[in-house]
Amino acid sequence: MLAITFKSDQRIMHYSKIILLLLSILLNFHGAPASQEKVICVEQPRDLFLVVDDSASIGYRDIKKVRKFLSQLVSSVHVSQDMTRIGFLQFSDQEHTKIRFNLNNNFDAQTIRQKFENMPYYGGPRTLTGLGLQIVHDQGFTETNGDRPDVPDIVVVLTDGQSRNPQRTIDQAKRLKDKGVRIIAIGAGYDLQRVKDDLERELLNIASSPDDVKMVDFANLENIVFEIVNKVCKVVTTPKPPTQATQVQAISNNPTTRFRAPAPAIITNWLGATTQPQEPSTTLAPVGCSGSVGKDILFVVDGTVNFQQSYDQSRKDFKRIRGFMRATIRDLDNDKFRVGVMQYTGKGTARMEIDFMSSRQLKEIKIRLGTIVQQRGYKRFTGDALVKANSKFYELDAFQQRERYPNVIVLITRGTPNDRDHAISEARMLESRNVRLVSVGVNSGASTKYLAAFLREITYPKFMFLPKYRDLKKGRATVLDAMCVKATTVPKAGLPRDSASCRRGPHDIFFVIDGSASIKYYNFEKVQIFLMDLISLLRVEASEINTGLMQFSKEDQTSVVWDLGRYTEFESIINLRNMKYQAGTRTATGDALTRVNNEIFTGRNGDRPGISDIVILFTDGNAHDLSKAREQSKILREKGILVITIGAGTKESLRTFKQELIDMASSPEYAMTVNFEQLEFFAEKAFPLVCRYMRLKRL
Repeated sequence: MLAITFKSDQRIMHYSKIILLLLSILLNFHGAPASQEKVICVEQPRDLFLVVDDSASIGYRDIKKVRKFLSQLVSSVHVSQDMTRIGFLQFSDQEHTKIRFNLNNNFDAQTIRQKFENMPYYGGPRTLTGLGLQIVHDQGFTETNGDRPDVPDIVVVLTDGQSRNPQRTIDQAKRLKDKGVRIIAIGAGYDLQRVKDDLERELLNIASSPDDVKMVDFANLENIVFEIVNKVCKVVTTPKPPTQATQVQAISNNPTTRFRAPAPAIITNWLGATTQPQEPSTTLAPVGCSGSVGKDILFVVDGTVNFQQSYDQSRKDFKRIRGFMRATIRDLDNDKFRVGVMQYTGKGTARMEIDFMSSRQLKEIKIRLGTIVQQRGYKRFTGDALVKANSKFYELDAFQQRERYPNVIVLITRGTPNDRDHAISEARMLESRNVRLVSVGVNSGASTKYLAAFLREITYPKFMFLPKYRDLKKGRATVLDAMCVKATTVPKAGLPRDSASCRRGPHDIFFVIDGSASIKYYNFEKVQIFLMDLISLLRVEASEINTGLMQFSKEDQTSVVWDLGRYTEFESIINLRNMKYQAGTRTATGDALTRVNNEIFTGRNGDRPGISDIVILFTDGNAHDLSKAREQSKILREKGILVITIGAGTKESLRTFKQELIDMASSPEYAMTVNFEQLEFFAEKAFPLVCRYMRLKRL
């Protein structure tokens, strides 16, 4: 009887599976989602130009999604010389904005698909959308390059950020539309809300009509292929666009008619599961967190244990820290907040446990918090962790275009650090960059007074808290206020005033950076962090400072990373992050300085006549062409160029080339040395030297 029942159940389960399969097929055939709907393409000739953003902010991960999108787009149209012709332009900075192939190419659909699948990524530091549109107008849609006068012309623009020169972009889009070209504009980004906030106005001014605008996050880019193909295939006569003034007025002064992107579809989370878009939370956030401007908040968590403490107790305390973070993130009721979690113990252990996510993705964050395992180290390098946190904010601001959102670090620590001086130094750097540091010291032992004394050295009193573990969660409101309120503070005693008080004037500053093999990869990362900090302190955007950079090693490897020019802080950071370490077998300092003399400070390539020039030379050892290095540095000084030399290495190695640094510098006070272990904290010591020179030049 039992056997008969079991077989009957098996039969029922078997037929149920068949019925479910048939239902699935019927649903997919009749009720496919809009993103996968059948392409309705009128069979007629078209000249289609794809204009695609290739800037560094897209990143290596999302460029793969762009490649797949383009490949599927080509697969959905009839590509031939008689029907749809396809041209392709990539745009970023001046050097990399180029037509990759014109409309008169003889490629079939398969060849073009392969080209998109293997499309190179150049990652230029700027987003020159206007230049890309100008090239398409002047060179793309010409009979010489395959444009057919009696065939509809269409441009599809795909970008992830605002253009460098919005007015030029609008003007060049208007030229194309006046020519009868229909423009479809796609904005893609890290998340849909940011795309709407940052790109909607520009996309509406680029596109031929509001119906020709599409905004999407990169995760769903592939899902809009058929929607874009239907727009391409739709027979539309491009109307003459309204004037720019009319466009702007329609967008800014009439919010009731503002065009908005469709609500996001089902989102795939990091675990591969699917979640529906969340409804707005009814939880009231603290007053400081409820404004329209979000923040980027990074919890930096001390994962050390006390060898006198039991395993169960330390595990219980760490669980309370996770609960505190979970409850705090839940109270951030604003989808413009991004939160991340970093854990650290000893030197070099700091790692991201949760990379920056929207605070509204609470379900995913809770799951991820639950999987964090305490590192359980006995040494505590808080300064090292703060350097990594600062570097993480550089990346977030530059590559995900979050620079307008304030940065906040919530440091949760249980004791004084082994690198106390470095921690204080990095706190000064964070203060100079306007990164708010909120300190939560959790310790119920006798060492609380020592922890409190340390936290007072790195944090403003109103941003410092000393709760017991059991009080963390229930006392989070005060920490939230410290994270979120807009505070006007007097610079803390001991923190650097130079960055704010420095009287910057117009200067052309060129960095000459040693990339020889002796530096090693792990130290070259410290060089990049040092340069990012120094450029941040220079505040290049708020001053008239132009920068450029050369990396040198072996003569045939030495190259200019970027020419002298006006770059924003975040463009410079993108350049630095993308700079590949040469690891050359020679230190050809003299050859590098010869190129600086002959190619950089010549009144060309961004050099401004009549503006004070500074060369900052960084190296880790003796020049192989020392006589030439001394000769060329002398020529630079005779031209009136300030030469600052910085040598890095061990105490012993620095002793061998200290005199060489002095010989090349403008004077002994402009020759500096630093141990590689301290290089990440060195910008605040090098900056006053540059500042003092700039102050003297303004007197």
